[in-house]
Amino acid sequence: MSYLKPCFLYLGTFLEDEYLDAKELHLLWIAEGMVLSEHRRNGETLLNVAERYLVELGQRSMVQMQVNGFSTSCRLHLHDVMRDFCLKKGREEEFSEVIDLRGVEKPLLDSVSHTNNDVYRLVVHINTNVETPVNANAIVEDFKQLCCLLFRNSDGAWCSRKKIIWAEGLNVNYKTFKSLRVLKFDKYDFEGQDLATGLEKLIHLRLLCFRGCNFDLSGLPSSITELPFLQTLDLRVSYLSKMPNVFLYAFNVIEMPNVLGKMKSLRHLYLPTSAGIEVKEKVRLYGLSELERLEGFLSDRDEIADLYELPNLRVLDVAVTNNEGLCAIMNYMNISGKNLPEISLTLSGVLSIESEQGSILLRSLLAFENLHHLSKFPRYE
Repeated sequence: MSYLKPCFLYLGTFLEDEYLDAKELHLLWIAEGMVLSEHRRNGETLLNVAERYLVELGQRSMVQMQVNGFSTSCRLHLHDVMRDFCLKKGREEEFSEVIDLRGVEKPLLDSVSHTNNDVYRLVVHINTNVETPVNANAIVEDFKQLCCLLFRNSDGAWCSRKKIIWAEGLNVNYKTFKSLRVLKFDKYDFEGQDLATGLEKLIHLRLLCFRGCNFDLSGLPSSITELPFLQTLDLRVSYLSKMPNVFLYAFNVIEMPNVLGKMKSLRHLYLPTSAGIEVKEKVRLYGLSELERLEGFLSDRDEIADLYELPNLRVLDVAVTNNEGLCAIMNYMNISGKNLPEISLTLSGVLSIESEQGSILLRSLLAFENLHHLSKFPRYE
């Protein structure tokens, strides 16, 4: 079972006593090419194969699995002994290096001088207790063959821009990053930093994630469509100043290049979500024929008609804020939804069951067999 070895060693990059998100792990494995396409069975995606890999690790007691009975989600926990083994083997085989800067008070370069610069994966853990600002450029400049770079924040709050600094953006490091397949940030405040400079030069990138970050997506260049192999794009930012398709989020106008439909290789797309949205131009997803998972779809921001043009879609998470959007989503579910193994639907301010139309729509919703999650059940007064 040699194919499980890199998947197992990957577990060592997470923190001690940290509960892991299985879906996040699956996507990292896939992006790094650890999930083999020849292991696919009839009708399976690589995500299905990754799920089987994880089950195999669990059956061998190499990781503890906690399944959420309400949904298909799963949390993982790695025993301390197993994590220590993963870390040791990871360093010995130049598989990965983990830099833990949580609460570090001494100068940064002293903190990382012991690292192995020949590793293929670098994971930096940081939190809001860091005393000395972290110069990200100084961390990565000596690594010559990185294929994975993860900056992870263990706190619920952002790490301030004073805590992590990209003095010259990614542009200065694109030669170092020429083999990068995974670039992931977790809950960082990048306000005022031109992080996206040089992003389009990372031509081997498979996964790009800004989850929970304060990142101005108007700085996301349209040339991001030139990333020919990008499979996973996570734009679930927590707070935005501006995403060039325009809608309102957290009381700010967000602008983003309306170019997502040109990213033909995308298989997993996570969009920003919000309760209150003002639309000037619909976000278009037409052309994403390989897309398998779509989360954060909003009926009054995103073009519902484009859902019919996503033939490989298997997981859909959608929020509806008005009856018109609900009817359109219901039509889609009736026509194409039977091919979707999993649908999550959030209703906000819609569907009064006191009305005849509301009662009919509610009965139709409850009868749909692939609807795994119905959030904000209609109130009856």
